[in-house]
Amino acid sequence: MTQDRRKTGAENPMAATWTKAAKVRRALKAGRPLRKDRLVTPRVAIHEGCILQEKLRDAMHDAELPEEDVRAAVVLMVPNYVPTRDAVHVLRIPEPEELPALFRFVSNIEDSARVLTLGLGIWLRDRQAGSTAGWIQPFLTGQRAANALTKARAVLEESEGGESRLG
Repeated sequence: MTQDRRKTGAENPMAATWTKAAKVRRALKAGRPLRKDRLVTPRVAIHEGCILQEKLRDAMHDAELPEEDVRAAVVLMVPNYVPTRDAVHVLRIPEPEELPALFRFVSNIEDSARVLTLGLGIWLRDRQAGSTAGWIQPFLTGQRAANALTKARAVLEESEGGESRLG
């Protein structure tokens, strides 16, 4: 945005064509891009995912959209010796009463292998446009993380924000 635009308070001319869900998505994706790795344990990521899910639901509610059209997920990677075979888990953040099952599942994964937390996934349905979008807010950078995040994004979009595993 240029200085002149900030002074005049000019609006984005495309904003008038955006659907309500597109406006929610744009508001959620705003912010600075990741510049360095942030090491987060899976348990902390689950807690952050719960907070993110509440923010998502509040944003959908404020836009007068169904709250079930947005979901958050924790994205984990179990590294393999061959980077192309890294297992990627996209684990949907459940309702509060079902959180213990998610913690147990993650604990079982951690017992069997080393786990890296890649980031938090977001899935959003836009009923007006008849489309869905999935994106990841990453915790890790680097080529290997980028490859795993690409897999995770595909899983997130294909499973409608559900949970899946790619290996």
